[in-house]
Amino acid sequence: MQYEKKIDKIIEFITDTLPKNKNIIIIGENFSGKTDLFIHLINNFSSNVYFIDTPNRYIEVKEISLEPDNIQVDIIDILQNRKHTKNINAIDTFGSYTGNIGRQFLNYRQDLELLFKDVTGKTLSIQQRNIDNINEEIVLVIDGLEINDIVRLSNGLQAIMRILLELLILKNNTNEEIIVLIDEIDLHLSAEICINFLNYLVEKFDSFKFIITTHSKDIVVGTNNAMIVAISEDNYYTYDADDIDNLGKAENIWKKVAMQGNEDDTEGDLNLLKLLYNHMMSNCFSDDDIEAFCNLDIAKMTRLEVFIYGEIEKGLSPSKNR
Repeated sequence: MQYEKKIDKIIEFITDTLPKNKNIIIIGENFSGKTDLFIHLINNFSSNVYFIDTPNRYIEVKEISLEPDNIQVDIIDILQNRKHTKNINAIDTFGSYTGNIGRQFLNYRQDLELLFKDVTGKTLSIQQRNIDNINEEIVLVIDGLEINDIVRLSNGLQAIMRILLELLILKNNTNEEIIVLIDEIDLHLSAEICINFLNYLVEKFDSFKFIITTHSKDIVVGTNNAMIVAISEDNYYTYDADDIDNLGKAENIWKKVAMQGNEDDTEGDLNLLKLLYNHMMSNCFSDDDIEAFCNLDIAKMTRLEVFIYGEIEKGLSPSKNR
């Protein structure tokens, strides 16, 4: 499948899936098209989308403001900054603040502390401390350990705190249903956190729809009510996350994506039949899929191919003749 057609077909699938209250998990090898897909989704959904990129995972304690910031956050401005070609996958930006999300910290202090405890099991307290008779500083106290600008917060805890804070800010600054794109949601996170993280975000921010990319099999296994889009070099496959209930099944998806571009051309019909079967089981059989199915020559198929062909034919015979 041509690259542009692959991206267009995935966007079509996502557009059809989101209204069914399904979130989307995207997996794939590097350079398979995940970044281009996100850029297309940002442009397609326009003002109803928000993007948290991989550089947007950090908290600088020294940038946390001592006073609440009363400046109105401009969600569109943040998005425009992040999707710029010089910033995407490269620079931590927060709209006109340019990376200084710390100015918003105290506005969401109580909610952030509660959510952080839910996700990590650790207590978070944001405190002011006197340095001398004149100056003060902000310290984060996590399970009794003080974190300031000298002692760095771990990357994993920063990532969790940053994602939660961004979603709190987004929720407070929009009344619309928003599609939230999070690139590599598992970045810096442990397997223990990953397995329930997306489920937790969906529960707490239930007015949002989530589209995430991940390299984590734990997220795929642990997430409910989502569709998986697995992108290979020249194709894509779809699965219902509720059917992927163990790491072995998740591993098979990763292997399929990694090996698909290197398979022998003599297995073309088998690969196509597997793709069509996945689309049928995910209820996303398109007109192009129907045409490809009708053009297959059953007389030249192996026994396995005939079996899969028959299963597809039984599953979609009403739509085949549309």
